[in-house]
Amino acid sequence: MGQDMTMTYAYDPELAVVIPHLPWVDDPRDVAATRTSLSAMLAEMPPPDTTGVQIEDRRISGRGGDPDVPIRIYRPQRASAPAAVYDVHGGGFIAGDLEFDHTLNVTLTRELGVVVVSVDYRLAPETPFPGPLEDLYAGLVWTASTPTSSASTRSASPSTASAPVADCARPWRCSRATAADRKSPSSSYPCRSSTTGSPRRA
Repeated sequence: MGQDMTMTYAYDPELAVVIPHLPWVDDPRDVAATRTSLSAMLAEMPPPDTTGVQIEDRRISGRGGDPDVPIRIYRPQRASAPAAVYDVHGGGFIAGDLEFDHTLNVTLTRELGVVVVSVDYRLAPETPFPGPLEDLYAGLVWTASTPTSSASTRSASPSTASAPVADCARPWRCSRATAADRKSPSSSYPCRSSTTGSPRRA
């Protein structure tokens, strides 16, 4: 007789109420199905109250030869500090877009009183590594180059991309962009070797 391999988990009660609403994908290797399921889940969510928040969609320069990077900027009507939060949406590098954290970003902007910048980085498998990471770094440099005193990287997922982006920026102190970066946000990419153009590895 076959053995029941069903597993059960002890979720925190506050988290358990959310579980039934999360998208279910039989095979996470099916990228198209994963994206469709995620988009359907987001479409069912009510639109956020954007009172007190100004939202702008724009494109910034990517790395030389790479396409421009779409970003979404959330600005509070009442700013509490010259700071910014840099949002990296989840999705395991294969799914997600600017709508992924939209509701949360609106809330963060209004309640914290700071600018929030979200980046619509390219996804795999259409764009292999390090393309998505390059887009994220371009957005981080752009954010750090705007009139804000600092930029912190966060993700609600948490995203697998947040840590490597922060790691790329750390040795170059991206939160204090150099004069060259301010002139050209795509001028310096520490995720690639300066001599070979290959991804930088630890």
